[in-house]
Amino acid sequence: MGCYFFGLERRPEALAIEIPQRGANRLKLDMGSTNIPRTAAVPLIFVFLFAASCSCGKTREESRRPEYGRLGVLAPYLIGRDEYKMRAALEQSLDAEVAGKPALSIAAEGLAHLYYGSRDQSEIQIQRGLDLLEFLFDGFPHHRKDDAGHVYWLYPEPYNTLPANWWSAMDNAAVGLLAHQAYLLTRNADYLDRAHRALETMLLPPQSGGSLLELPDGGCWLSEYTWPEVTPDSELYVLNGALYALQALLMVSPDLEGEPFRTQITCIQETLQSVAGRFHYPDGRWTFYSLNPRPKANPSHYMLFEIAQFDALFKLTRDSFYNQEAAFRRNAMVSQYRPVWRPETQELFFSRIGGPEPYLLDIYDPELICRQAEHLDWDHFELPVAGVDSFFSAAFYRMRYGEPEACTLRVYEEPSHSEITIAAFPQPVSPALWEEPHHLITRISRILFDAVPGTKGTIDVLPSRMARPDSPDHYYNSQGRVYLQFENPVSAAAYAAFGILLDQMSPPHDLILAFDLIDSQGATSYRDYRRLCAHPRYLLLIPSVGGTGSRALTDISEISVIIRTSELEQQAVEKLTLNIDEVLAFRHWADVVPSAHQETDTLAYLNDPIDRCP
Repeated sequence: MGCYFFGLERRPEALAIEIPQRGANRLKLDMGSTNIPRTAAVPLIFVFLFAASCSCGKTREESRRPEYGRLGVLAPYLIGRDEYKMRAALEQSLDAEVAGKPALSIAAEGLAHLYYGSRDQSEIQIQRGLDLLEFLFDGFPHHRKDDAGHVYWLYPEPYNTLPANWWSAMDNAAVGLLAHQAYLLTRNADYLDRAHRALETMLLPPQSGGSLLELPDGGCWLSEYTWPEVTPDSELYVLNGALYALQALLMVSPDLEGEPFRTQITCIQETLQSVAGRFHYPDGRWTFYSLNPRPKANPSHYMLFEIAQFDALFKLTRDSFYNQEAAFRRNAMVSQYRPVWRPETQELFFSRIGGPEPYLLDIYDPELICRQAEHLDWDHFELPVAGVDSFFSAAFYRMRYGEPEACTLRVYEEPSHSEITIAAFPQPVSPALWEEPHHLITRISRILFDAVPGTKGTIDVLPSRMARPDSPDHYYNSQGRVYLQFENPVSAAAYAAFGILLDQMSPPHDLILAFDLIDSQGATSYRDYRRLCAHPRYLLLIPSVGGTGSRALTDISEISVIIRTSELEQQAVEKLTLNIDEVLAFRHWADVVPSAHQETDTLAYLNDPIDRCP
């Protein structure tokens, strides 16, 4: 069995390390005298802290797996539903389980029912999965069929710029996978025919209700967001949806007589390989979620989703291209998510935020596995997903621990069953050493639009003034903008994040902010922030990767802080007075954690987004 390992640090002895299975030598966390909660919500992204992977082809052992087990290996994200929720769903009527859900979600629940029902030999749960399949073909309110046997599942409401009754390759792919799984479990040929029809419909051109877009160069693209008038110029080019649909074709096609989709699969794969580089950030440190109309940064959990997809596609095809794409994303993640150890306090720190969106946390269930220097045993620490009282306590984690020789992580689809592993990393790496945040010398170089200079170095931000009072949301300006120029530009790759300490000198109000990182050549990297709760003091963390920009930043010489003033108008704010206290730079996201427990409590000002406001 050939395995491929990728990582920033490759220690020869690490390749032979065997990490114990879940539950071995599990420790309780020593929270000491700190006020860190014992439970916290944990992000999916955390899995890539250590950038190592073993992507192996289908082995003799794997080929003997029951079909449900193979689904868990190849596509754990397709199951994607908590076992206990699926069991509880059996106590509902079928109508209650499907109410208001799109075909994609119903098919995913059907796959979960078939998976758990087959594993546990539960006829009731298997039957629910089959009933969901029947509903999709005969009872789903927003589907239609034609005389040729094609089946369409629609979204009746407009979405962003998409018109009502748009559709997606992902829905057809998910229904096709569910029907195929039903065939594998029952050997009922009618289910295989349904899988065939679902995927055949997906491969029609958009004008005929399918999602296979023909490109000017003869290439083919599977569209996640499809409508009849979509063209190569208006297509969004969302990568994860295209990978999802391709995987369905590769999993189902071998069981169809004559492998009827071979030509389309070849075209899709060739196109994917030709455009894959366009999804890489110019500086090689992150990836794009979509390409059009403006390249959009990949949220961290989609990085994980795509890694799992590329791993599966490699197992299905043995094409090294898929391995390389997974490795690129692993290395991008490991540059952002790395544990930090502080020798003075014998503490290990983790950040559960990073990448392009510091307020986006994921929900999967990880297990941290570490070994202290000169110790033989690996210690397992479950990092449970649970409700917390603040965003800050969900975002950061600390533990007392002797000098760690190496750490790694596993992430599970749901807490209790380790056979559904989203990702496991057999090659451990050493944590970085903690560093104090760097204090950058800056000056305010420009104040524009609805922001004006205040007194004693403060900034006054005025609510947006309407150009036409009879036209809501029609403003002269919709923002105040403040430019912070660095005394000396810094390398764009030298820091994981920047932090701005901002004070509201007037009575606090909720804020919506955005930022531009600007290099010495004038290139920009833009990112939005979620709405923040009213507070007198903020720490605003700005990632160094993942913004929207046309080219790589050579360095960072300036930060533009954008305050959305239409929000102030809606809150009936007369004037907001702000003071920018300090600009910090953090080498690693986990370097943020210790500062929160000093006497100054600086990091306590990492404020909650609006959905957690009191």
